[in-house]
Amino acid sequence: REDLYYRIDVLPLHLAPLRDRQQDIAPLVRHFLTEFGDGHPLTISDAALQRLEQYPWPGNVRELRNRIEVAVALADTECLEADAFTLEPP
Repeated sequence: REDLYYRIDVLPLHLAPLRDRQQDIAPLVRHFLTEFGDGHPLTISDAALQRLEQYPWPGNVRELRNRIEVAVALADTECLEADAFTLEPP
């Protein structure tokens, strides 16, 4: 729609990139695990969470969400380990 820009351009919102908000990664991961867990209690190991917190996330939250979705889809256990994530910046 032509007026979409004007509908969403109400209030400028400046949000730091995810790489500058490492404290947000753990809560986001837990949220996505709940979202993609399909009612199953999924967890993430400390090593995996640490690996996610060290990654620069050039794709920001969208990339994190996608990586969690893939890891959950391929998981064969209820706890995601560090090797569940292939993290290579483009």
